[in-house]
Amino acid sequence: MRFLVLLALATVVSTELCHTKGKKAAADRNSINEIKAIVRTGAQFLVGSSCPFLANNIEKILFEKNCRALAKQSICYGKRVAERYSDQTAAVSYGQLAAGVDQLMELGNLACDQGGACYKQISRVIDKKCMKKNKNFVRETIAAAEIAYQANAQASVENFVDANSETLLGEVANLVMGRFSSVSDFEVFLNDFLSKDTQSQIKSDAEEAAEEVVKLAKGFCRSGCFNQSASFIKPLFEAMHGDGDQCMDATQFCGSCKERAHGYLENDGSTLPCCLDKLVQKGIEAYEYIGEQYGEKIEDLSDLVSASLSDAALERAEEIKNELTRQAGCIEESYDEHKPVCKVKKGKKAGKM
Repeated sequence: MRFLVLLALATVVSTELCHTKGKKAAADRNSINEIKAIVRTGAQFLVGSSCPFLANNIEKILFEKNCRALAKQSICYGKRVAERYSDQTAAVSYGQLAAGVDQLMELGNLACDQGGACYKQISRVIDKKCMKKNKNFVRETIAAAEIAYQANAQASVENFVDANSETLLGEVANLVMGRFSSVSDFEVFLNDFLSKDTQSQIKSDAEEAAEEVVKLAKGFCRSGCFNQSASFIKPLFEAMHGDGDQCMDATQFCGSCKERAHGYLENDGSTLPCCLDKLVQKGIEAYEYIGEQYGEKIEDLSDLVSASLSDAALERAEEIKNELTRQAGCIEESYDEHKPVCKVKKGKKAGKM
């Protein structure tokens, strides 16, 4: 149930980016009304049968009361981002990332301030009006989503896969589409691939991880970490970008970008905020735990997929893996060189997240 709430909430979290005067304000209002219409139609398709109350009141639940401001700003934020990158053909630079940091900071602060109340508003309806009144709510909603996909998107997806059949993405997508035509196919695969004990362990780990994420988010907000993180990240990216002709591809860190970052951190004396470092440490713990707990199954799945791919696709996959490993190694080196010294509460043990 929590996933469904978060999925709904993801559509209503943003910052103050709506125009307030003239034709631009009118255009934003039109965009908001268009999104509302799409959501109303989608709700009838997805939950009209499984939860009529949610379908009939979706606009009130997602766009009014505790979610009103978040909904409005999220739509405008999405529109501003679309406008900013609609003509983008080159790679995104570190300078562009730096220019967007302040908006992300405000977005985060708004989510901290109003996200909890909006979450409760949505979750209360899903819990009381959907889950409790229809024990098959989730399964029926998934079935409706399958029908909607087949009617509205499947043909387009298949055309895309056909057009990219000789690429790594196309081969993987074709493999997935050939193997899984419905959720029941996925369930059969999981039951064949994973033992009941492993499935139970994954469920338990996921629930524990979700609880830990909520705790981390609350601590992140209480500490004002969005502001601290923005104050660290924005000048760092600006220094890396230099006068506008350095570090033009934000997917690359090794080499000159790493050197520029090192020079800035050495001269400025800045370090990663401890509140953000806590998230980094938790991420490392989670990565290591997954590797230890599920490493064998991940390897088995990788072998299963690899056996169905062409030599060209496997070669491309290896290139991507090697590049990601290289970039991650450079980031790790910089992190170790400039790692902050943070207080650790006594008695706290590392968990799965």
